[in-house]
Amino acid sequence: MRKEEIQKSIESDGLTSPIEQQSEPKSISRGAFSRVKRQLSNSDLKNPAVGRLLLSQNDKYEQEIGSLEEYKEKYYDADKRAAVFLERINGIKEGINSRSVFLTFGGILLGALPSLWSRQFLFWAVALIGIIFLLIGFFRKSKNDK
Repeated sequence: MRKEEIQKSIESDGLTSPIEQQSEPKSISRGAFSRVKRQLSNSDLKNPAVGRLLLSQNDKYEQEIGSLEEYKEKYYDADKRAAVFLERINGIKEGINSRSVFLTFGGILLGALPSLWSRQFLFWAVALIGIIFLLIGFFRKSKNDK
């Protein structure tokens, strides 16, 4: 139901969704040359000036491709580093979660000790288990700890 409300508000505001914006092809405005014929005939290709112009444009595009290749390599390097960092963060989160569980249960067990004072055996058993849980929580290492 929420998705329909969002779609209705988008339509009423006259906005387009990001998906619709991406699917629309972008046209390049050529200004004064927008109505010029763009196809070359064989006689046009025989003209040396046209050949030089095409070679010049080809060189320009080759340079742009080279600079884009550098960005592509930088992107992949950054993507690899981001993946490594995410793995480290996930390992740290797992370690924090397991530590939190042990510390919480140990604290709960130690907090329940005053109510168990009348039953000495249960008191000492819960105290021992609580202290063990707290020690495990304090000294537990995650995958990425060294």
